[in-house]
Amino acid sequence: MDAGAIVPNKEEVAKALEGLSAEDRATVERAIAAGSAAATDGAAASTQHPGPVLNAVHQGSLIFLTIFLPAGFFFLLQGFGAVPMADNLKDILGDSNGVFVLFGLNMILGTLGMYGLFGTTRFGVHCSTVAQMFIVGMLLIAMLRHHQVGVTIMPPLLIMLVALARLFSGPPATRNTHRVCRACSKMFVSVKPISTQ
Repeated sequence: MDAGAIVPNKEEVAKALEGLSAEDRATVERAIAAGSAAATDGAAASTQHPGPVLNAVHQGSLIFLTIFLPAGFFFLLQGFGAVPMADNLKDILGDSNGVFVLFGLNMILGTLGMYGLFGTTRFGVHCSTVAQMFIVGMLLIAMLRHHQVGVTIMPPLLIMLVALARLFSGPPATRNTHRVCRACSKMFVSVKPISTQ
């Protein structure tokens, strides 16, 4: 609707409808109802579908980054001493159990945050976003350590780029409260759509 359009009030519409026959009045009322429903549906569709490319990036990066869940448990087990530390990881991260525990918790909470662990409230969505940022931070630390030790930084760099693509494709899977990714919401979280009224 353009800024110069005239919007009649309800009284003016009622007066105009009184002069019509019952059949014409019913036709006009149906047209008005259909027009307002179409406008509401169009507005909802434009806000709920970010586009096929953004959805592909969002879902693909989610599937790829799911590898951090088993990796996080592996790091936790190493940190608690249940599994011997891998030599190549000890070379890069050192032999401190605390580092392995923190990395493991970071990976687990970051992955679960991407799947909507923290809920659908605004606070929960922000927590999920911060959890993803911690994964990116962990990958930056890994890149720094790779550089310091003289190992190629490409593996953590590429994974970090995927994590950033995930982060910039929108908030996490519980996003019916903000930008919507219905496919992610339907995968693991049942979220009621927001009423437009």
